[in-house]
Amino acid sequence: MFNKDLNAYRLGRMVRRIYEIETYRSMALLGLPQARRLTLRLAEFETALVELAGRNQSTPVAQHRKLLDEISELSAMVISASAETRSRFGATAAYGKIVEERIAELREAHVPGFQRYGVFVSRRFKPAIRTCEATALRLEQLSHATMHLLNLLQTRIQVEIEFQNSVQIQAMADRAATQVKIQRAVEGFSIIAISYYLVGLIKTAMEAGEHAGVHVDPLVMMGSIPIVIGTVIIAVLRVRHALSAHT
Repeated sequence: MFNKDLNAYRLGRMVRRIYEIETYRSMALLGLPQARRLTLRLAEFETALVELAGRNQSTPVAQHRKLLDEISELSAMVISASAETRSRFGATAAYGKIVEERIAELREAHVPGFQRYGVFVSRRFKPAIRTCEATALRLEQLSHATMHLLNLLQTRIQVEIEFQNSVQIQAMADRAATQVKIQRAVEGFSIIAISYYLVGLIKTAMEAGEHAGVHVDPLVMMGSIPIVIGTVIIAVLRVRHALSAHT
């Protein structure tokens, strides 16, 4: 220090700030080893993400489950790495700001032929802080990219499922329409069969009456045929209406 006009109080504050700068600088640099170790893992994560993104465009539907498991595994590893380093990188950023504030509080003046203390510290300190910040940002972007890829694949799977469901629903609708046609045909045959059976009963009753000495005009037999058919049709329609109202 070249300022000889500092009193003991101001000199003590200046020394305390220098100690704080060194203390917080050391604490901030604790995140640098983690950033260096994480850099290699981030390169592996990014390579795996590029490979999975390429496979996402060409993977057939049958292999979507395997691809989804691999992307989920990568996402879990990225999230785990982020959780392990988030607090340390956050502390590094906080301590770095404190160091900058303490350097600004020194209020150094330039002395020709000498380098200021704050400049000396900043030139050797800021690259480490920026390395940690860049690593944290890179990890965050990788996490977002992995989640985005996972969401894209899940969307593709959901679209495929909805398409399959629509195909099945359409097939069910076609089968239901076919069943309705068959049911109507069966109802038509049922009307004919029941009418034929009832007309046969009437004919048998008339023949029995003839043997008993009761004469019945054949026109009655002829007139009963449309009445029987109409009655059967009405009965069938009422049953169908009752079933439709019940369902």
